[in-house]
Amino acid sequence: MPFTLAHPVAVLCFPRNRYFHFPALVLGAMSPDFIYFLYGQPVNCGHKIFGSEWQNLSLSLLFYGVYRFLLAKPLKQYLPKWLASAVPQPEAKNPLIWLLIFTYSAWLGMLSHIGLDHFTHHTGYFVQQFPILQQVYALPIYKWLQYGGGVLGLTAIVIYQWRMATKYPYLSTKNSKQKAGFWLFNLALTLASYGIWHNLQPLAWAKYANQIIRLIDCAVIALILQSLLWAGLNALPKRQRKRPLAR
Repeated sequence: MPFTLAHPVAVLCFPRNRYFHFPALVLGAMSPDFIYFLYGQPVNCGHKIFGSEWQNLSLSLLFYGVYRFLLAKPLKQYLPKWLASAVPQPEAKNPLIWLLIFTYSAWLGMLSHIGLDHFTHHTGYFVQQFPILQQVYALPIYKWLQYGGGVLGLTAIVIYQWRMATKYPYLSTKNSKQKAGFWLFNLALTLASYGIWHNLQPLAWAKYANQIIRLIDCAVIALILQSLLWAGLNALPKRQRKRPLAR
């Protein structure tokens, strides 16, 4: 699939119970591409079943920590009502058992990503074994699977999240104007950081994959900065937050 964010569609069928860690499944399904975002461009690693697992699983755990302790609360507060959910996630109390469940859940997600790529990339095992996938109808069939899978995957994920938000709604304290302001600020930060990066390291517009990676990187950096600001403001006493600046 061309979109990293579309890969979690493969793990939506897993039950949300104590035997699977759902966030780990989702992160694992994207983990082979994580190294791309750290380098800011595609690199030739992360997509092997054996040999990439320690890198991918470690990054999944790291990014889960960033999400859990920094991004989760502001995201839920500022997501549109129809996307903000509070789905219960049963978790083991024993840290070692929790780590075991997280690890094999992330590994299963990683397998789903690599498996799909073998059907949708020219170097994939199944593309090489089945010539029908190489037949061209404007584009090779594996490319149709790649782009079509990306669009359908993202659509299915949005529908799934909408259903979860309907069934397990998150009660945000933010109104529509505050939410719109948050995402407009995110857009401004994203474009500003993207512009700075492009000026420091110019990149041909024809390299669309690299451009998408940079744009996602900048959006995540902007979200992290906003979340740090949000956490800092919420750490202040209420009186201090509302106190006008001294002249």
